[in-house]
Amino acid sequence: MIYLYASSSNNFAFIPSSSISSGESMRALFVGGFTETESSFIFSATPSGNWVKGQVTLPTDIDLKGGTYDLTFQKVLGGVSTIWGTSTEVWGLSQVVWSVGTLNSYINEMTTKAYVSESIARTQYSSTNENAAYVVFNG
Repeated sequence: MIYLYASSSNNFAFIPSSSISSGESMRALFVGGFTETESSFIFSATPSGNWVKGQVTLPTDIDLKGGTYDLTFQKVLGGVSTIWGTSTEVWGLSQVVWSVGTLNSYINEMTTKAYVSESIARTQYSSTNENAAYVVFNG
């Protein structure tokens, strides 16, 4: 589980499934737990033993609303040509600049859960008589 806090720099670390070189481009892909909307950002990997470290600044690098996300770390393989009419990209959702005609391809490294807080910090309950409720509304 990775915790990210709005309006702050967040360092994170994960163990990749293959070797990753220092400075290699990685993508962090967030998929909303309820909405299944996708958001991503590219970061430069920093190996540290068996771990790979990265950093993200919310909301500058990626604007995420508070909640739980499936987080997939991916290696960026570089651009491949995109041919109009054969691409699987959805026009309104695509981040491809069509006049350039390249689309990055990715290899999944690992998937975990990410929790993004709202602008307030997580509450720490210190005594046994403090209770909390979590309510989800569909709509």
